[in-house]
Amino acid sequence: DTPDAGKDLHAGVILLPMYNATRADWKPLTRALTAAGFTCVALDLRGHGDSRFAADGSDDGARVLHRDPTLFTAMYQDVAAADQWLRNMQPELTKLGIIGASVGCSVAVHAITSQAVRADAAVLMTPGKNYLGIPTMVHIRQWPDIPLLILSSEEEKERGAVALYRAVKDKGAVLKLFSQTSIHGTNMLDNVPEVEAFITEWLKKILLS
Repeated sequence: DTPDAGKDLHAGVILLPMYNATRADWKPLTRALTAAGFTCVALDLRGHGDSRFAADGSDDGARVLHRDPTLFTAMYQDVAAADQWLRNMQPELTKLGIIGASVGCSVAVHAITSQAVRADAAVLMTPGKNYLGIPTMVHIRQWPDIPLLILSSEEEKERGAVALYRAVKDKGAVLKLFSQTSIHGTNMLDNVPEVEAFITEWLKKILLS
């Protein structure tokens, strides 16, 4: 999705969905982001949605259902591919944010800390310590000096949000907890009042200033 007419084209956002979910779940947030001036690329991670089948025709969807850890630990490469595509499509791009939900948080951290992508900020919505075999608490040790916003419900904060915040709080990480229940990952969207605006404004201060 490209920014609304007349907006600057220098900032992009890559959005990574939850387990067994698709890029369509990001619609409430991409609407807010494009209105603010961001170019958005929401992915179907391998094995999901339109990315169900691998290049050789094999069914990665079955591997998703069987929770194959080798599939999930390779997903950071999908982020690198999206980053390259975005930069090719938008030559003016100079700033990049990455947003992940649930296991998408794990993929985002892996992509950034492995230096598969060069991000300028990240948002994690209900991160976990080790979702589907991705060792996020190991990866976070290599977190670069870039802003990080961590969102979670009070209900699920011990799944990873608090631990990740403690690991990088000295690098300026921000932790925001919500009182609502059953708001895992992209379920926050449309269910936590103004969360789309909160994320958008946070990214604007970093990427559009």
